[in-house]
Amino acid sequence: MAGTPTFGALTNAADYRTFTVHLMDNSGDNWTELLYVAIAATYTAINAWVVLYQSVTQATVYKVTEENVWAGDADPDFTDSAMRSGVENGINLSFRNANTRELRPLRVVAPIPEILQGNQDIPLLTATALSNLIVATVALQTGFNFNAGQYTTHRERKNNPRVK
Repeated sequence: MAGTPTFGALTNAADYRTFTVHLMDNSGDNWTELLYVAIAATYTAINAWVVLYQSVTQATVYKVTEENVWAGDADPDFTDSAMRSGVENGINLSFRNANTRELRPLRVVAPIPEILQGNQDIPLLTATALSNLIVATVALQTGFNFNAGQYTTHRERKNNPRVK
């Protein structure tokens, strides 16, 4: 069983926009910062903010990406609690451009049991839900084809309370 979406229809107006500011430091390490803005915020104002941010960092702002956001109720009551239900569990999918060799990742967090082979940690690429997701992802990315999928887990720390 899958969780219940709460974000609303993408045909409605977005709730807000986000801009991701991509930075690189002197040693070549990358970092991103997320800026939340109102739908009505102008590109001129956002560009001025990025220039101000650049003025307070030694890193270089080398890319800025924009997203429209449709937000819903972030409530655990809308989730499922079957095996592997935590976001630290997931299937890493990769899509490769045959011409440029660029690889783009996509992670399916807290995968439903139906898209894994029994109780094994192996993605079931023939499962309808996973297959449909892969096909739809390829359709949205011109020149990219499905490359591979692998189930992995990550340690969760961010949302766990620290006790002393």
